[in-house]
Amino acid sequence: VCGTEKLDVLRAVVDLMPLSEDVDRQFLLQLLLARESLASTGLGGGIAVPHVRNPIVMHIPRPLITLCFLQQPIEFGALDGQPVHTL
Repeated sequence: VCGTEKLDVLRAVVDLMPLSEDVDRQFLLQLLLARESLASTGLGGGIAVPHVRNPIVMHIPRPLITLCFLQQPIEFGALDGQPVHTL
């Protein structure tokens, strides 16, 4: 995934997710950003687990996980202060 900032990367991830056409991707991005504003989902070791705080509002029929590798590590506010390379 390309991007040099958290917003760019999260936008790219949302665009890549295998979601049905009726899912509002912009709304999903806003939910991810709202969750990040509470506290970073950067766990350390170059890994972050962005997620929405309340997944039920998305009306997605089943849980979904998307694994992404960043072209270049970015600052994500991780607990260990290291840049993130895997979401």
